Amino acid sequence: MTRRLRLCFLALLAVTVSARNVQAQVEQGGITGRVFDEGGAVVPGAAVTATQAGTGMVRETVTNASGVYAVPYLPVGSYDVTATLAGFTGARVTDVNIGVGLTATVDLSLKVASLTAEVTVTAHVAHVI
Repeated sequence: MTRRLRLCFLALLAVTVSARNVQAQVEQGGITGRVFDEGGAVVPGAAVTATQAGTGMVRETVTNASGVYAVPYLPVGSYDVTATLAGFTGARVTDVNIGVGLTATVDLSLKVASLTAEVTVTAHVAHVI
């Protein structure tokens, strides 16, 4: 009798754990996309950040050689997505809504940052007597 009870308990535990895992997987989504420059060329190595608006949870990734990024397994909700890379101004898309089991596609475009230079000239005047 004790053995049957133990087996029933283990079977019930396995079903409960499996149901929780399925529920956790279903309540997730993702964000994917590409990062381009203003001329339409892909931007590899750009840092992409997805920040959940309600909780402030941050997930980061980097674009691959084709400018593609993916942020999977995100809890459902609203996200702000940013992309940055040295030499470019950052790009941001707000209010990206992730639904249950869905992946949102968010492409981002970076602009080349303007270059500024400061030149200091120091002159020495020779005094001739």
